[in-house]
Amino acid sequence: MLPNDITKLELVTRRGNFREVTEISPKELVLVAEDVDDGALPVVRTTWKGDYLHGLPATLKDLKSAREETDPEYWHELKLTFSAEHPVGLLWGSGSEDAGHRAFREAIATVAGLRYKEAERLLESGRKASAAGKFEDASLEFKRGIRVLGNLYWEPKSLDHTGQKLVAAYALARDGHKDVAASTQERVLETRLKGYLARQLPH
Repeated sequence: MLPNDITKLELVTRRGNFREVTEISPKELVLVAEDVDDGALPVVRTTWKGDYLHGLPATLKDLKSAREETDPEYWHELKLTFSAEHPVGLLWGSGSEDAGHRAFREAIATVAGLRYKEAERLLESGRKASAAGKFEDASLEFKRGIRVLGNLYWEPKSLDHTGQKLVAAYALARDGHKDVAASTQERVLETRLKGYLARQLPH
């Protein structure tokens, strides 16, 4: 278990120009997903109230034992702040992430199944917008859901073609086929939610 005197936990994941920050304090959990290349939805910010610090399955010793490695394309940075100390930081590249650190990172990202619940809510909201013919609004809701869920749906040993489908959806939207683009994004989010459940993560 984590020490009781932690006042804030922050996990930063960067993949190219995409940056995701999960910040947990005794009062709230904040997710900020930033994409500087996304003109329509550059930042997704979601906040849940509650104390989510307790019960994360790791010890501080385990976290410090990770081999540090910087990867400019894809890396994780963990910062722990204690009541009487300066923040303690740890940096590791995705290529050197072992099973224990992956489990801890995903435990942070899936606290109380909040991301799944929010992504599921956004899926339903997008479907209602599509049914009303508001395809641009639907597309934004589906995109928010995809961003909130992040890569948690992905099992490294599995094949994943959903990223290619998203590229196609964005091209369709750019060419004016907003209804088809929204439908494609809907299927991607639905598929990724099913993948999340298949991994038996909290929901």
